[in-house]
Amino acid sequence: MDTKVIHPRIQVPSYIVKNHNQIYYFRFIIPKKLKHLFSNHKREIRRSLKTRSRRIALQKARKLYVIMDIDKVEQEVEKLEHR
Repeated sequence: MDTKVIHPRIQVPSYIVKNHNQIYYFRFIIPKKLKHLFSNHKREIRRSLKTRSRRIALQKARKLYVIMDIDKVEQEVEKLEHR
C-alpha cells in the first residue's frame, strides 16, 4: 500500500485523494491486465466518500480497499479464464 507523507507523523494512503472542494475520494488504480474487463478500458475507479473529515474518509476508504483487493480480483479472473 502506497502512502503520501503530509507531515512527518501523518501519512495518507494513496487510495485517498481530495478534490478542489476538499471532499475525499477513494481512488483505485486498475491493473493493466484487468483493464479490458472495464468499460472504455478505464485506468482508475474513483468514488466520493462524501466527507471532508480525514478520519471518516479513512474508515470508508479502508472498507472499499478491502472490497477492491486486487489479489482477490485477479484470482476471480483466473477462475473465469479457466472455465
